[in-house]
Amino acid sequence: MFTQRFPKLTATLSTLCLGIAAATGATFSTASTAQADSAHGFPVCFYASVAAYENKNKERRACFRLGAHNDLDDPLYRNITKHGAGYVDIKPGYSVKLYRKDFWKGEPVHLRKDKAVDIPKHALRSIRVIKNEIGDVEGYPLCLYRSEEDFIDAKINGQKVDRACFPFGEYQTFQLEQFGYFNDLATYVDLREGYSVRLFEHENFGGRSAIVREDGQLYGKKARKASSLTIIQD
Repeated sequence: MFTQRFPKLTATLSTLCLGIAAATGATFSTASTAQADSAHGFPVCFYASVAAYENKNKERRACFRLGAHNDLDDPLYRNITKHGAGYVDIKPGYSVKLYRKDFWKGEPVHLRKDKAVDIPKHALRSIRVIKNEIGDVEGYPLCLYRSEEDFIDAKINGQKVDRACFPFGEYQTFQLEQFGYFNDLATYVDLREGYSVRLFEHENFGGRSAIVREDGQLYGKKARKASSLTIIQD
């Protein structure tokens, strides 16, 4: 049972209708850990216990950067699977969604501030670290449109059009679809300043690829060919 502990209150995920679902394989890992806890650069750190948090015990913590993370058995994150977690430290301006199955499936537990938690060993399988300001279309680093006309209608005329907008990270085909990607039909790229995107022809980041560094229409081999992609922070 995976529960989250609040002061004088413990609520199960099933009671809250929140599931912890999803860890991706090693081929899809959207972010890597850095060398400090959330107070020194990481948005989110998990500690084995409240005492480990208070002592900033590096041997009993796992820290994560912005983005989607899977393969929590990786040595970078092993502490959270080896020891479980008793406390989560979240940097102001960020939140984290927790999943207990591969590929971020099911309903997540969404934590928005530091708190004591009760996460058993191997219960947490994948997470998404979110920057709270990325809450609307204009805040995402990447949006894909069917055409330049749709882009103009959305950005200038304020009309609702088909588009797919993505938080920072890497995306395989099934994940693109979850964000509303329309079956290789995107032909116009809208990039937030400071970001670029690498488009891959095949799933699992395979085949030919092309890096797009600025807004614009996709032509030729780049157009209608993206089956997976990686968002890059320049």
